[in-house]
Amino acid sequence: MTAPPPAITQRSPGGRECHIRGGSGLVFAAGVFSVTPSTPYAQFVANYGWPALAPGKVVKSLRVNGAGKPYVLCTTCHNQHVMTVYTSSAASPIANDGGGKYYATYFFINGPYNPNINNVSNTNAPSTTQFCRQCHFGESNEANNTNNITTVFQ
Repeated sequence: MTAPPPAITQRSPGGRECHIRGGSGLVFAAGVFSVTPSTPYAQFVANYGWPALAPGKVVKSLRVNGAGKPYVLCTTCHNQHVMTVYTSSAASPIANDGGGKYYATYFFINGPYNPNINNVSNTNAPSTTQFCRQCHFGESNEANNTNNITTVFQ
């Protein structure tokens, strides 16, 4: 595997040392992530989803290093084929929508990600922050004992 150009790695972290950590109900085993019911991460999935990490995707969005740790690829966060719309699926529902729903996305992001959402109330989180919290779960509301913050998608 060839390393990306330095300009890319300065903007977007990725590679064998950029690990996706489990915990709080996000479990990595046998090469896939799963979510333990009734955990903080399960509540996050109910409030947003986990489009970048859910198993069963067409493109495998992560790899595993020699130590068995999953790490981020470009395709963990980006879908190079679709620039402006994300479609949920039964394998990867968004906020328990059941799949088959459409969401705005930008910058080829591999999930709902709408930077046009402004002035979100303190009882909601914009989809932009929620997308990143799939991997940066320690910064999520649910990881900090706030479970009633729903996601604003449009």
